[in-house]
Amino acid sequence: MATHSLKIKSEHYINIINGTKTAEIRYNDRNYQVGDILILNEIDENGVFTGNKCSVIVTHVLDDNQYLQTGYVMLSVHMLNSDDSHKNINEIKAQGIKEAVINQVLQHRLMTEREFTWQSYRDEILSYADRLKND
Repeated sequence: MATHSLKIKSEHYINIINGTKTAEIRYNDRNYQVGDILILNEIDENGVFTGNKCSVIVTHVLDDNQYLQTGYVMLSVHMLNSDDSHKNINEIKAQGIKEAVINQVLQHRLMTEREFTWQSYRDEILSYADRLKND
């Protein structure tokens, strides 16, 4: 998991801030992962930084050429707010991982990459998130 500093146009930045935009489509040149932190730096219509920025955590990554152009992913994100400021980065990442696991379980997606049952997969990811939080 990593932290990425990205540009975002004002029209999209506003919607992230007010909570109506919870996904971002990006070219996957950074190998985005669940738990990554995105620092979104607002730019105006001329591409100039406004000085405004916010942080979001990636809770899901859709990488499916049936729905997206090759090389692009859709990142589901959750806004990090001032309540998260007292947490260290691993606590924030652990929170994002837990939210992603809960979302996956609720959607009843099949696990095809590895031969895990949902319960063992869920337990493994939650255990990893707890270890991150305690580091």
